[in-house]
Amino acid sequence: MPFLEGPFAFTGTLDMFSAYRMRNVDGIVVRRKGGPSGEKVKTADSFKNTRRTMSEFGGCSRHGSYVRRALLQIRHLSDYNFGSDINSLMHQIQLRDDTGEWGRRRITLSEHARLLEGFSTTRKAPSFDSIVRAPIYYTLDRQKRSARVNLPELLRDINYFPQNNHAMFRLIVTLGIVPDVTFDVPSKEYLPPTWYSPAYNSISASTDWNPSLEGMAGATLELAMNVLPPDDSWTLMLSIGIEYGSLRQYGTIEEVTRFGAARIMALQGKDGASEKRNDGDDRLGKREGLLEDVVSPADGEHAAECKSAPDDPGVPVTALLPADEAATQYVYTLKEASTETRAASTYRYVVPADGRENIACITTTQNAVSLCEPPTDVPAAAYIPCDVLKPYVASFMISEEAETKEYKVLPGTNLVIGFQYRGQLVRIQDAAVNPLSTAGITGLHDTPRIFRNAAHTGTVLVYFKEAGAAPFFNMPLHELFDESVSLDNFMLRSELLVFEEQLAEANTDQDRIALTERFLIGRLRDTTPDKLVLAALALIHQHQGNLRITDLAAQLNISQGPLEKRFRQAVGTSPKKFAALVRFRHVLKSYHARQSLTHLAHAAGFYDQAHFIKTFKSFTGETPDTFFTVAN
Repeated sequence: MPFLEGPFAFTGTLDMFSAYRMRNVDGIVVRRKGGPSGEKVKTADSFKNTRRTMSEFGGCSRHGSYVRRALLQIRHLSDYNFGSDINSLMHQIQLRDDTGEWGRRRITLSEHARLLEGFSTTRKAPSFDSIVRAPIYYTLDRQKRSARVNLPELLRDINYFPQNNHAMFRLIVTLGIVPDVTFDVPSKEYLPPTWYSPAYNSISASTDWNPSLEGMAGATLELAMNVLPPDDSWTLMLSIGIEYGSLRQYGTIEEVTRFGAARIMALQGKDGASEKRNDGDDRLGKREGLLEDVVSPADGEHAAECKSAPDDPGVPVTALLPADEAATQYVYTLKEASTETRAASTYRYVVPADGRENIACITTTQNAVSLCEPPTDVPAAAYIPCDVLKPYVASFMISEEAETKEYKVLPGTNLVIGFQYRGQLVRIQDAAVNPLSTAGITGLHDTPRIFRNAAHTGTVLVYFKEAGAAPFFNMPLHELFDESVSLDNFMLRSELLVFEEQLAEANTDQDRIALTERFLIGRLRDTTPDKLVLAALALIHQHQGNLRITDLAAQLNISQGPLEKRFRQAVGTSPKKFAALVRFRHVLKSYHARQSLTHLAHAAGFYDQAHFIKTFKSFTGETPDTFFTVAN
């Protein structure tokens, strides 16, 4: 396959050549127009071998689609289009048929099922075996079209290594029927048996969502198909995958796309064709198997042995092994949590009335409008963090409100954690009232938010620096964009309850700040800040948000894709959206009553006033004229 390279690379048509991009291919493919006509390929004797090859290729492709249907619920857990690899394995099975002539050879997976066992859906990303490093026992019954999978307890960094920062995960098991395909002479193509239909596609079962920080308790998943093929030209296929989830508002969990891993665990064809081991030893029994995903001792890695067999809890694993094989059992214990705490110092300062750029607020008689919580008419005290937290936290604020009040929060550039040590806070969204957790984090957002506090509400607010929240959360921060998520999704609920009780019992603001600092220091991970992201933040602020992302990437000597990925993970949104937030904040800061909106728009880098009004309204919910008139 020729590729187009050099300074004159293009896509499109040029005279006799066509240049285009293909999925999962890095370069630009170039082809020359012309060649034999379709009719000539179909009828000419010189293309007889080509027709045979194309016929068998079509059969492999069709059979591969049936295999993928048996992976229906987990085939998205891949980092590449693995269809061609499945088709290649089908071709290997096709080559083993010695009954048909070239161009019509059968593809009988039911006779060579072991060729597909262990197939992984990932190529560059971590495989399922490298994430879950524990033996998984299963029972597969072809006669009953059923499976039973015993999942072990998973402990992070012991036998569970997620190798990413997503907050939640779950395991999914699928069971499906794959038919054999044969060449049908009347239709001149490969077809499955007449009984095959979508009813034979895979069914699935999954565990509950589990926090990645804690792992997962042992579980058993059972599946059974209620369809029975009328002949034996089919294969029962069992697969397993791991799926990651991100936390969304009000405790919902959303599946993360383009992440995860899966593998084909086992297959059963005719007469238990897949049950024979490579060495001819059938020591696991007729329909019992062990997913041997541990690395051999020669590689220096071991996995924990399960304490009982799949079906009989009273039978030890060693009963399934030959007497001459020594069984080793590993017992894992968790380290005791360190009781050592770092000293936290508290400093308080008074913010002058004319110097509140970072916590500046604008109020109206109807409701409070704020660049950050809380509004200015709420009694609030601002604190700077201790030396340990200064690289990460911009400021602490404590707000107390004696009356019920509704206020609007405008988009900003800081992630915020809020602890309600007294009272309750709700968010009003599309006429719906949604109570917020007493301890939660709010990600960056690009639309205004309306909150209402109950009477006598007291809150400790933690304002992170623009790249300062990442060391406290083991997940990409862009998953928090436009979300308000409870903190018990990131830590043990029992630990959070203890802290909330201490906060409620504290008598002074200084005590509450000291407790909050101690809490954050305990969550701080030893990480190195991404200097590239810090440089990007500095450039965006230097240009007051008026900077193209292509120019930003060029100044940092990095391509746009990697820059955006690293920026989103550390800051919580894309560079483009963050630059828009910086420009919006600059507009609010630079406005004064005697300035025209046209001059303000041009000074902020907007090409025309219509664009300025549209952007401003998306951030505030009001036109600039209305907003600043009420504010004045």
